[in-house]
Amino acid sequence: MIIYNKLYLIIVILPVLSSGARAQGSGVDAIIEQHRKNCEYESSLTHISATSSMVINGKNLQVKKCDTFRGPGRFLVVNNIDLMKAIYNNGMYSVVKQEKEASSYVLMSMSKSVSVEDFSEAELVRRKLIFPISQFSTGASLGQIFTSDGFKAQQVVTGDNGLVTVDFESSLPGTGGQRAINGRLAFNPKQQYHLVQYEINYIGKSPAPSTTDKGTRTLLQRGDNYVVSQEKVDSFFTKDQKLFQSMNFEYGYETKPPVADEQYELSFYGVTPPADTVYEDRKFNWQLWGGLGAALIMASLVLVYIARGRKRSNLEG
Repeated sequence: MIIYNKLYLIIVILPVLSSGARAQGSGVDAIIEQHRKNCEYESSLTHISATSSMVINGKNLQVKKCDTFRGPGRFLVVNNIDLMKAIYNNGMYSVVKQEKEASSYVLMSMSKSVSVEDFSEAELVRRKLIFPISQFSTGASLGQIFTSDGFKAQQVVTGDNGLVTVDFESSLPGTGGQRAINGRLAFNPKQQYHLVQYEINYIGKSPAPSTTDKGTRTLLQRGDNYVVSQEKVDSFFTKDQKLFQSMNFEYGYETKPPVADEQYELSFYGVTPPADTVYEDRKFNWQLWGGLGAALIMASLVLVYIARGRKRSNLEG
């Protein structure tokens, strides 16, 4: 079991902006302010259902179906396919898992957090299932990009279709400025400036290839607000635009009865944290774990890229 401590993930946009963003004036400012309101509304929802599917190199790898229940300062994610539950309560984020149905729960991980939005960078897909507004399927959240020290809005344009597009460049949050991203974000002002299209380029350092994410979102009106009902993301090698991964997310917002208070407690699942765990004395090393996570992802991409190159050489030979 790996115990993380003091994870700090900001997904709500802060009022502090870089000079590049502020120089663009009210165009970017209006998007940022509305995004903050969208996140606040999403946080008020007591239930979100989500289904995700992933295809890598033409092979269906996984499907996840989750129900997220939320209350003041806490949430519970129920994943019946993987028999896992993620719990945030009393400043602690925990993951418990069953080996099979009706078996005992095992504590998989635990972390001390400062807000309900905080949990492991390694769980990007799970984070996406819980927070569909603020999180790209890969890379950084929209809030992180806008508040990054390296963020610069190069151009803000309203197109004939009414969408406001922002061409930007930035360092990838969480990498200490070691990895750059750029791209184009398209927002719909008629739908509360929700992000509806995006193209993000992740600049890799040799031998890791650069990759590009192209995403589209479908929105659903819910009362006076809009929510994301579906999102599709295709990932390509930037050099030859070869598709290597596709992800699809579908969200539902039907009202379900709240879960009982005891289900937010670890004792309900028959597990307790180790007696010798001292969270206050531990610090989460973002550079170390973030670097290791990024390295693993890049290594997998490099292997795929090399394999494709060898296959092409054999065919040509």
